[in-house]
Amino acid sequence: MKVVTEKAVYVQKKDIEFFIKHNIDMPAFILGPLLAESPLKIDDSNKFDFVEYTDDLSMEFFKKMDWILDYNDVKDSSPSEITEEMINLVLQLDQLGKKIQKMTEEDKQIRPSEMEEYILLDHYYNGFLDFIGYLNGIHNFEIPGKPQL
Repeated sequence: MKVVTEKAVYVQKKDIEFFIKHNIDMPAFILGPLLAESPLKIDDSNKFDFVEYTDDLSMEFFKKMDWILDYNDVKDSSPSEITEEMINLVLQLDQLGKKIQKMTEEDKQIRPSEMEEYILLDHYYNGFLDFIGYLNGIHNFEIPGKPQL
């Protein structure tokens, strides 16, 4: 999940880990705040922690990442709106998965974009699951800039 404000973009460590795990192109400066930690470790104890980015390049980079759930886009959504969006995502994932299953290994090598799209869409869907977990108290983390209750 990301939180975009006027002065910063906050991104959860699990989203940055996703970049690394799936070998997604990202500028090296994105890792700067994480490399300051010693040792660099992202696990269940801190994956929901937010990393703050205040420089213009990082902020613009993350604003364009539409496969990272934006808190501001969902914070005022009703449960039925969230459910409807998740159903649409499942239908898209199903349709894309069926398309990928029909592809030969050679097609997958020639046109890897379908698999990449599936992976990114699945990550976006998982962002909704984490958001629901947050709303229901399953995942405990603080949203930057949100007053604590």
